[in-house]
Amino acid sequence: MKTSNIIISAFFIFLLAGMLTLTISAKSHEKDATKEYMENAFSNVTRLPAFSVIVGQPGSIFHIQQSSDNKIEMKYYNKINLKKDVYRISNDTLYFSDSDRKDTISYRIFCNNVNTVQGKPKSTVYIDSYISKSLKVSTNNGILFLSNENLKEKDYQNKIYNISVAAVNGSFVQVHKSIISSLYVELSTSRLEMPLSSVQSLKAILKERSTITNSPNPLNTQIIKDTSSYFWIN
Repeated sequence: MKTSNIIISAFFIFLLAGMLTLTISAKSHEKDATKEYMENAFSNVTRLPAFSVIVGQPGSIFHIQQSSDNKIEMKYYNKINLKKDVYRISNDTLYFSDSDRKDTISYRIFCNNVNTVQGKPKSTVYIDSYISKSLKVSTNNGILFLSNENLKEKDYQNKIYNISVAAVNGSFVQVHKSIISSLYVELSTSRLEMPLSSVQSLKAILKERSTITNSPNPLNTQIIKDTSSYFWIN
């Protein structure tokens, strides 16, 4: 091999090794920075009276999680002026609004008796490891995630038995790793994904270019759809 070819090959090997080292170093630094970021977060917890309905106002982003107590937790990572009016409770409903939120703030609503969750336009709602005999969720031009991935195995006997999902105006809904006895779905110009979920009975109404994908194979299935909509079973 010519000396010039050896030099060129060695240069490219050196270059690739340097790029790989920089990539690994950057990922390690990002992981360490994220861990430090979370460990240094401030937390503010407020106890709440009982409620059974949660309404996410336009543009809001929040988590819902199972708890024996009703409370809202705010985590923030910089010294900021905390907004105190992100929620209000009227009758049996908690209204949550943080449309002018900062990326350095996150909200988590802990509750144990909620049976209805509504997401207004541009809202993003995460329902994490929530146990309920019946749950009705809806979103309008928003995003909704429901997952029992972190639910302890012993709690699956108290799984969500019946879920009703309504999504319209370009909404996206994902039901991930959940065990459901009965699922009723109404979609209009919206999309539903159900990866790694188990559903015994499914009834779905799809219209205006709506889709259901990554669906499990339920024992009982009833699908009503127009010609513009799509349904796919794993």
